[in-house]
Amino acid sequence: MTSISTVNNTAALTVLRSGQNTSSVEGFLGSSNFKASSPAVFKGILTAFAENPSFVEQFNKEFKKQMEWTAPDGSHIHPNNASHNALIEVIMANRDAFPPGEFEIHTNLPDGASMHVTIPSAEDVKLARFAEDVAAKQKAYDDAVAAKEAAETPDPEAVKLKAMADVVKTLVLDSAQQETGETTSAPQAILAKPYLDEKKDAA
Repeated sequence: MTSISTVNNTAALTVLRSGQNTSSVEGFLGSSNFKASSPAVFKGILTAFAENPSFVEQFNKEFKKQMEWTAPDGSHIHPNNASHNALIEVIMANRDAFPPGEFEIHTNLPDGASMHVTIPSAEDVKLARFAEDVAAKQKAYDDAVAAKEAAETPDPEAVKLKAMADVVKTLVLDSAQQETGETTSAPQAILAKPYLDEKKDAA
């Protein structure tokens, strides 16, 4: 691991300051609490912030959000922790602007604890995001197909109700036809047969 206290990165810090965007990111990266896996990685991180003022704004915004977060017990995270998390967010959101290979960053906390994370290579991040994009598009397609099939497939209960309604309609129409002297249909004849037989017996 390499920190600014053990490597001569004065030039890189000067570049960062020259952007006239002095903020907590400069203080964090320039402290002995922050370490990178190599001098080249450390300088690459500084340069990325110096050449992209919007990264500083992103860092500050994320840092503020982290500091405003409150744990269930009412406690807040330490500024070093917030800076560490904010840095990761900026790097991952703008992966191509930082050192391309896999690298590590390390942050010391006041209580003796520390935070360590491995940043995947830019290529791995690109492949992972491509896979996520493909999966999202596939899911959207599958959902659309399922919705279309559901719309085209009749509800079984609705089919039953329609069949019953058709039977009732047929019986009602046949009954009306019988009253007007029209030919009785087979279903109506079957239903009327016991009644006709009773009338015949009574005669």
